[in-house]
Amino acid sequence: MEINSFAPFLAMAVPLVGVALIYAARNNPNVREGCSLGAASLQFLIVLTMVPAVLAGNTLHFTLFPFLPQVSISLRVDALGILLALAASFLWILTVVYSIGYMRALGEHHQTRFYACFAITLATTMGIAFSANLLTLYVFYEILTFVTYPLVTHEGTREAVAAGRKYLFYHLGASIVFMLPAVFLTYIISGTFDFQSGGVFAAGAGGAVLVIVYFMFLAGAAKAAIDHHPGDPRRAAADFRHAAINQYAGRPMDEPQRKAVATVAAAEPQKVWEAFGAERERFAWREPEQSAPAGQGSATGDYDSAIAFVLGERAQQDRKGG
Repeated sequence: MEINSFAPFLAMAVPLVGVALIYAARNNPNVREGCSLGAASLQFLIVLTMVPAVLAGNTLHFTLFPFLPQVSISLRVDALGILLALAASFLWILTVVYSIGYMRALGEHHQTRFYACFAITLATTMGIAFSANLLTLYVFYEILTFVTYPLVTHEGTREAVAAGRKYLFYHLGASIVFMLPAVFLTYIISGTFDFQSGGVFAAGAGGAVLVIVYFMFLAGAAKAAIDHHPGDPRRAAADFRHAAINQYAGRPMDEPQRKAVATVAAAEPQKVWEAFGAERERFAWREPEQSAPAGQGSATGDYDSAIAFVLGERAQQDRKGG
């Protein structure tokens, strides 16, 4: 049974209200991050309230913008949509908790923008999960591309901006060239944009055309899997910073960090070194040409030993200062 409900809209609206609160509290980190965590928790609770109706075999509907007799930007909550919404809203809570520690520990810049853009991303994700038709799905999918651009370019470096341009080029290009035509081809063949149980294509639809439409959708959606930072030394630097923090806190470097750092550092150690920027001073890194004492490793060779040596030296300084 179809039920008209305001809940799908609320699940989208809560993160947007959170954005306003995050910016209003931008000068108070504790309140700002509390607003982010509160919005995440409230969104998850709203999604949970829709579960009983879906488990009972119902679908929830809400129309955002009707602009043609049979075409509208609408939300529809079914079993698949609620599953995606539950996963996304729950992971937002975990991500906010992680981000609070991560962003504060590294003293990251533009933290307010980060939390705000992440909240808008979650609102858009709800739109994708609850899309009632292909047109709604396409609109929110493209909005997602734009609202995640500031997250891709968060570092603000030339490399980050270049990666962001590539991100927009691949995502918008794939959507315009493949996904948008596939959406309209589906409408031409089936006469509807709406998602329907059992599919929208008639039994006698041409097999060749359906294969073409299928691969066009696949190409348009596969853009999300493109890696926009292949071999980027800043990625190794990020993993290296994680490793440094772990070492400083008495935790060992995990295997993914070890492999990522070793792979890039072995090929271009100087670039990795340059990518650290301010982190060199924060963790008291030595310059590449300055070798560590015998048996302690070097700053450009044995990275594990270098981390252990430098952070050990920093720990001794902290103990003396304390």
